[in-house]
Amino acid sequence: REFVRATSVRGFQHRMPACAAFSVHVAFYLWYGTPALDGRWLHWDHATLPHWTDHMNERFPPGKPFIPPDEPHSPYYPARGLYSSRDESVLREQMREIAAAGIDSVMLSWWGQAGKDIRRDSQGVSTDELVPAVLDAAAAAGVGVSWHVEPYGGRTPASVLDDLRYLHERFGAHPALWRQPPPAGSRDGSASDGSASDGSASDG
Repeated sequence: REFVRATSVRGFQHRMPACAAFSVHVAFYLWYGTPALDGRWLHWDHATLPHWTDHMNERFPPGKPFIPPDEPHSPYYPARGLYSSRDESVLREQMREIAAAGIDSVMLSWWGQAGKDIRRDSQGVSTDELVPAVLDAAAAAGVGVSWHVEPYGGRTPASVLDDLRYLHERFGAHPALWRQPPPAGSRDGSASDGSASDGSASDG
């Protein structure tokens, strides 16, 4: 089988089958908030988390609070300043930047259905209500969206199945939803080397 060399947006090289549909996906978090839009800081003031090595815990003591806006919990200070994830103008700018970087889709950090009484992330942020704005901003920029179902409190196989049904019914028809393209050289998803798409071989 012939292999080609593909370069990602970070400049790393990977060897892939020539027929592979190469795409780049990044994690996208919706848990940032500001007093102006959310009534308080969210995650910009996140305390230092414990590390698994004593050396790092000595350098960065666990539980140390951060005080935004001058000292946010982030190794990098955003060029646009500390923002709220519910700011739709910021979402649109972020999606345009993501598209310009050659990224195909964002994997959306999702903390369960808004109507469910569940434990969410460490600061109780519900991301479900922000999904429509994210999808609209992504569609306008030509960026796809997929789901990263986070480990909310009480998550079980049955609850995840219910979540997937909910996400499909509510957002499944949105044009921003990521859909994996078929392999190169194929119009219907079948392989171009004579093998059938269900894994069975074809000698015809």
